[in-house]
Amino acid sequence: MTIIFYSITTKYLDTGKFRYFLTVLWIPYYIILVLLFAHLVPITYPGDEPLGGVAFIILGMFFIFPLYVAAITAIGTKD
Repeated sequence: MTIIFYSITTKYLDTGKFRYFLTVLWIPYYIILVLLFAHLVPITYPGDEPLGGVAFIILGMFFIFPLYVAAITAIGTKD
């Protein structure tokens, strides 16, 4: 998926302001997606709750993903 996202970025995001606008636009989209997922797929059975260590890994992935999108966008452009 990284290769596909990189090739799409290099092909369609040549202008600088549009590239930065789309990178910032990921933030509200990502927040809405996380809240919607938490609303549609609630944990109703206590046995499904992740352990403490797994919760830190999941939180880390939630925080790193927007940075990953910004990095691929920055690397994939020619400016």
